[in-house]
Amino acid sequence: MGEVDVSAGVGKTALGVALVRAQEGRRPYRLFNDPYAEAFLAAAPRTVEAEQRAAAREADGMASWGGGVDQPVPVEGRLAGH
Repeated sequence: MGEVDVSAGVGKTALGVALVRAQEGRRPYRLFNDPYAEAFLAAAPRTVEAEQRAAAREADGMASWGGGVDQPVPVEGRLAGH
């Protein structure tokens, strides 16, 4: 099987999602942890470098989205029927 170009289209989107998931997993009060996100990014080095730099400096709109949420947020609710 030949190599697949992941630098555009759905491949780039998947890597962007992995980047956001990996960043969330490093936060102290993370909402979730994806143990595969870092490995997914490592499998395609240099594909999302520009996005990683932007996220590191929080200059990109998506990188700063939710940036103010660094404390635990209390959540209350009930499951339907319980």
